[in-house]
Amino acid sequence: MGAKIRRTVLFVVMALMIGGGGYIIERQLLSHHAIFWRGLFMGGFLLAFGIYLLIDDFINPALRRLRANP
Repeated sequence: MGAKIRRTVLFVVMALMIGGGGYIIERQLLSHHAIFWRGLFMGGFLLAFGIYLLIDDFINPALRRLRANP
């Protein structure tokens, strides 16, 4: 049961990181504040790390299971 809770929490965190990163990038592109590059970098980091979590923890294990079962 603990593994399912961990995967669910990890999925929620990953989705929030991708969504939050995309939102921050979109807001920074529409505004022209002095902190433009810092916000763009922070949004890009959240987006990239969220995508990394998606690939590393969800897509790769699914592909491994598909390859293992002919």
